[in-house]
Amino acid sequence: MKRITITLEPHMEEDFVPLLEYIKEKGCEPHLNMLEWEHKTEDNVISGLRSSHGVVAGGEPYTKRVLQELQGSLEIIARFGIGYDHIDINAATEVGIAITNTPGKMSSPVAEMNLGLLLNISRGVGQFDRKIRNGEWWTMMRGTELEGKTVGLIGFGNIAQKFTQYLIGFNCTVLAYDINFDETAAKKLNVKRAELDKIASESDFVSMHIPDTEKTRGMIDKSFFNKMKNTAFFINTARGSVVVERDLIDALQRGAIKGAGLDVFEKEPIQRDNPLLSMDNVILTPHIAAITHETMISAGFQAVDNIIDCFQGRKPRNILNPDFSGNK
Repeated sequence: MKRITITLEPHMEEDFVPLLEYIKEKGCEPHLNMLEWEHKTEDNVISGLRSSHGVVAGGEPYTKRVLQELQGSLEIIARFGIGYDHIDINAATEVGIAITNTPGKMSSPVAEMNLGLLLNISRGVGQFDRKIRNGEWWTMMRGTELEGKTVGLIGFGNIAQKFTQYLIGFNCTVLAYDINFDETAAKKLNVKRAELDKIASESDFVSMHIPDTEKTRGMIDKSFFNKMKNTAFFINTARGSVVVERDLIDALQRGAIKGAGLDVFEKEPIQRDNPLLSMDNVILTPHIAAITHETMISAGFQAVDNIIDCFQGRKPRNILNPDFSGNK
């Protein structure tokens, strides 16, 4: 019997019951191997997947070494989610391991979290909550309305487009930058194409929606923050690596921007000495924008379906290594 291991970050075990049952229905043996972020080392991944044929994968590293060690047993890594910057696709292809993801399943929850972070930081919800819990009836801060504001999107894929749909009711002007700009979607959603400088200088809110690649890594830096309004807010639910975090911290500390809502960071989990933790003008969440009860089902089932396709000799949907030709 083929074994499918789930390596998603720790949640309540009952969250995984439907997924474990679905794996059984497909005639496979389910195995749960949740690792805390700090334990996601190459050695732990190798030892945890030695007897697995497929994996519903979280954010653990699949380096060339890991993939070579698992060659011959592991047939497919099915990402629960979209990003795959921690997977060596070329090495996977070389050793005959298929890589897939679950596009489209995360758009709504991430877009919702994006809107939640934006509204929370602009209206000071986190600050007011902390003050009240500390016994203070603090009314000195004035929030910023979203109604009628300009929102700049860096990246205009599925999540950004879903986020734009949510903004329609707020009568916002939406600007977007993307190297592969979707003109059809932009016309439908009344989004204006813009370069990065225009987004930085004109936006009241800047929202990140780009993957981690060699070209995007660190693309938002001090130069960008210096062009932003000092009343503007920065939101990132994409990848921490696309922002130079020290430059973001500097911009927040000196008031170059008003605040930030962050679900992702350069180093995860966030380090205890990170200045972001002590800032009142920042709201933080632990890279969980895509995780809801609904995505545990929809994305989890899609990942398992990709694995079953591979087991049964079909080319999986959402294949990320198009030259994949099966185990060598």
